[in-house]
Amino acid sequence: MRHGEKWRASWIWGGAEESPRNEWRCFRRSFVAPKGCDAAVLSLAADSRYALYVNGEWVGRGPARSWPEKQSYDTYEVGHLIRAGERNTIAVLVMHFGVSTFYYVRGRGGLLAQMELLSEGRMLQTIATDGEWRTVRHPGHDPRSPRMSCQQAFAERIDARLGSTEWVSPHYDDTEWERALTIGTAGTAPWTELEPRDIPLLAEESRYPSRIESLRRVEPIAWSTAIDVRSQMDPDSANHCNPVGYVGYLATTIRVKSAAVLTLGFPNATSHLPGVALNGAPIEASAYTGKPPERYVELTLRPGDNFLWLDVTHEADHGRNLQLGMDSAEPFELVSPFGEQIGTSASPFVSVGPFDRVEVIDHRPGRELSKNHVGYLRLRNCPSPSELTEFERWIRPVPKTLVSRDNIFIACIWSRRETRLQVPYELRHAIDSSPAPGVVPLFDEADTEMIVDFGLELSGYLAFDLEASAGTIVDFYGFEYMRDDYRQDTYDLDNTLRYICTEGRQAYISPIRRGCGT
Repeated sequence: MRHGEKWRASWIWGGAEESPRNEWRCFRRSFVAPKGCDAAVLSLAADSRYALYVNGEWVGRGPARSWPEKQSYDTYEVGHLIRAGERNTIAVLVMHFGVSTFYYVRGRGGLLAQMELLSEGRMLQTIATDGEWRTVRHPGHDPRSPRMSCQQAFAERIDARLGSTEWVSPHYDDTEWERALTIGTAGTAPWTELEPRDIPLLAEESRYPSRIESLRRVEPIAWSTAIDVRSQMDPDSANHCNPVGYVGYLATTIRVKSAAVLTLGFPNATSHLPGVALNGAPIEASAYTGKPPERYVELTLRPGDNFLWLDVTHEADHGRNLQLGMDSAEPFELVSPFGEQIGTSASPFVSVGPFDRVEVIDHRPGRELSKNHVGYLRLRNCPSPSELTEFERWIRPVPKTLVSRDNIFIACIWSRRETRLQVPYELRHAIDSSPAPGVVPLFDEADTEMIVDFGLELSGYLAFDLEASAGTIVDFYGFEYMRDDYRQDTYDLDNTLRYICTEGRQAYISPIRRGCGT
């Protein structure tokens, strides 16, 4: 925003929810720039984060960290991208968290943008966010991706088959998109005051990896997920970042056709290992294997349905998710203990409780979590769903939004077996600036794992260019340090990205900033 100019733009959003959990939303506005236009200034703010494009060219990302009531905005000179007398397009990807993080206080989804088109310093035209803008929820983004950590927002899951990157270009047809919803003018709550960015934009430069450290053939486990138990036990905790203590259970049914042995894994039990009972029989702590924080136990399943009961009581859950994996040589499926009555929006898990709940605020006195509720005590090691009849008011299905479709962190640290291979010389072209391609070896019924070393610790945005068949899955997991056979895994940080390829040649730049070295 130029000095002395006023906001003519309105805050806009789309969809049915004011503050949806982990929603990426695309916005577009096309216009014909007047002839004689020789400069353009574009100012914008977004809740929670944005990536800005003009005529298909990336411009910048932001905004700077700020309070909702003093919302930061950015200003860009974009005259070099404007085509006078022709059709032009502003495109903005807005990533709304829907939860508070250590660097963001929850507001509501919103975009505010204003472009001033000039000729020799004279105003010709103003393009501002209003009800004429078009919007759609990003079709390739998975809102069920897990929280990265209590400090961060969400890990990234992108299916390139479901959404074209061409949506940022002027020629893209957006007539099927909905019209944006106008929230209010600049100054509308919760963004009652707008302030220009008070720190410079971060410099960005391309950095290629230094080497491929290793190559492995990896046989993955059968199933994994991350469950946001904190949000299930205390939905209001989305509005703050304080630890929450709660008393209660999770339950699901493991269904098999014949007797089977299943490995149940908690690969991130850094501060908490749930109590486990299978068909009413408790699992003793001595039965677990694995080097902490990774904990694994073998369960013997009977044919048919097996009732898995998890005591997830936690003194102070800071939002690290319950990371859970299962593996068996025999096929199995997870179903709700109560069948189809819970509805299609629910996951195979139900919660029972909380029988008590407290918010833990640092340096403030508070009461202790009570574990003496009669319901909690009576249901310890519950043998079957039939025992829950009189506790119906405590039972709630866990929605799919709180249960991730996959857990890439688990896939990167827990596998059935691994075979280390020699790194082919030609594969190094996958990480250098050579025009020659690096061909990644593929295996039947197994994954290919490469450890790529950047040579130093970095903070930035992953970018890649590849050619693959539609449906090829590329997973990234960033960690900071390794030496010899030791690897410093990020147990309390789900620093992952899953990209599902469309057909052919494609490129992707992640809009999520992350740190890694290897």
